[in-house]
Amino acid sequence: KSRNAKIAPSSSDIDTEETVRRSSLETMRVMSLATLFKLYGGQRHPKIESYEVLQERACLTEYRYMPHGATVIYISHEWAGSEHPDPRGDQMYHLLLLLERLQRGDVSRTEMDAFHSILYKHTHSTTAEDWKCMLDPQKTFVFYDGFCVPRENRDEAFRMIPEFIKRCDFMIILAPGCTHSNKMDPRTGRKMNLCFRTYRVSARCVFEMFSSFLTTKGG
Repeated sequence: KSRNAKIAPSSSDIDTEETVRRSSLETMRVMSLATLFKLYGGQRHPKIESYEVLQERACLTEYRYMPHGATVIYISHEWAGSEHPDPRGDQMYHLLLLLERLQRGDVSRTEMDAFHSILYKHTHSTTAEDWKCMLDPQKTFVFYDGFCVPRENRDEAFRMIPEFIKRCDFMIILAPGCTHSNKMDPRTGRKMNLCFRTYRVSARCVFEMFSSFLTTKGG
């Protein structure tokens, strides 16, 4: 036999992969914007509970049970802790502040990044009224891996990122300036500062960003 001959996967392997994929999609869970505001709104350092705690408290919704016409937002972020997505609540504070401002109509218009407009030959802007419609607290949901994915399923969830993003309407890149809780910067000997620059060199974040470029629920 040729050493370069390709071995096709068996039908049982394909069936197993498909079963895992379907299982992951069926158990994809999200949180309503109303619940997010109720749990963490108005706090400077919100304490983000785990998937297990929030699931027990019935704070998460299965994707298939969302209301018709719901908007789903994928929150892409660089973890600020090795064992916790946001130990001090710095990122969640800025996310809630942003969503509250957009929901109130405080931002008259948001524009597509200039570099992306040049690169993709496309310009898109969103008005305050558009944001008010999209951010209906009862019909808007967020997917945030820090509390939407069980700890034991995180490896599987990484492989399912493109499928999860495909079911979302758009992505928000959450990259405010903050400090990692335990990673050290070898140049300074201090805890590592996180920002959009560090986000762009994180393999997971880049994977999420390019998945969003290639596919969303809209096509």
